[in-house]
Amino acid sequence: MSILKKLIGTPQAFALDISDTDIQILEVRGLKNGNVRAFAHIDLAEGIVKEGLILDQAKLAEAIRSAVDACRPNKPSTKKVVACLPDTKSVTHLFEFETVKEKNYRDTIQKLAAVTVPFNLEELTWDFVVRSKTAELTSVMFAAAKKDLVQAYDHTCALAGLELTILEPESLSLSRAVVDRIKLKPNELISVIDIGGRSTIIAFISRLGMRLTIDSPIAGQALTDAIASANKVDAAAAEKLKREKGFSDISAAQAMRETMKPIVEEFQRAKNHLLRQKNVTLTRVFVAGGSSATPGIIEELKTSLEIETALAVPPFTIPGYSINQLAVVCGLAIRAKKLSPGVNLAHV
Repeated sequence: MSILKKLIGTPQAFALDISDTDIQILEVRGLKNGNVRAFAHIDLAEGIVKEGLILDQAKLAEAIRSAVDACRPNKPSTKKVVACLPDTKSVTHLFEFETVKEKNYRDTIQKLAAVTVPFNLEELTWDFVVRSKTAELTSVMFAAAKKDLVQAYDHTCALAGLELTILEPESLSLSRAVVDRIKLKPNELISVIDIGGRSTIIAFISRLGMRLTIDSPIAGQALTDAIASANKVDAAAAEKLKREKGFSDISAAQAMRETMKPIVEEFQRAKNHLLRQKNVTLTRVFVAGGSSATPGIIEELKTSLEIETALAVPPFTIPGYSINQLAVVCGLAIRAKKLSPGVNLAHV
């Protein structure tokens, strides 16, 4: 390896974030801001991916190749990719059990998962990583997804000429980007609300990892539709009003506030459930996703949730993009840089 490569770092893989509506690619040289080596963001035609399910592998592979070609300032330096599954199509759970010998971990976790996970384990690909261990108690992060879905992502990457190296639930990518740089206290919880175009993730995270995730279909598109209905305008005009004025427009604010009520209610139910279970304190909320750029939405959520609320700030800056729109792909890129330990549903 040349001295230059040693200085700037050699990427081990690149991040590939696939949603129903777009594809994002990010490769970084290092884990400090300004070390972006390759980035692309392209729209995805309707009907290729729906609610995380790949409906047309060939067309998705073609779109991924187009995204790779569109990368700037450089093309990715590797064929290895780190990707994620939407939380609606995956399961995460933090299991705690009396410490046993390592050779017995899988049997112990399988028994716990059998009574917790709402699927037949024979249909799932699953993995775990130990988050903490004492002589008495072991905590592990468990993740799982349907085998056929994992195979579809793996096969699609292969069709695109790439190797799927790591596959993880989206909420874990989000957590890595937003939370991992924060030193949480043993009894502290924080929440991340990622408001995308078609879905919203509400995640509650402790020092040990993900405690609870909720996926809601109420997101940016629902806010646009509500504004369009309230103001009797078309979707384009409603989207423009949302992006430019947001909650400063009285009619738009009223429509969005009403639409967001179920998200607020889901948040409060989950918070109350967690706070009853453990001696923990929820200290703050971070907001990410494309719709977090809606003017006034942070202040609105702070008022509705009655807790300190701020924009999520992932570690990389992409010119022309609001950084909070890139939280998931940034989280993937961090793991891709080091191929760091964690749950991995690829090649399990």
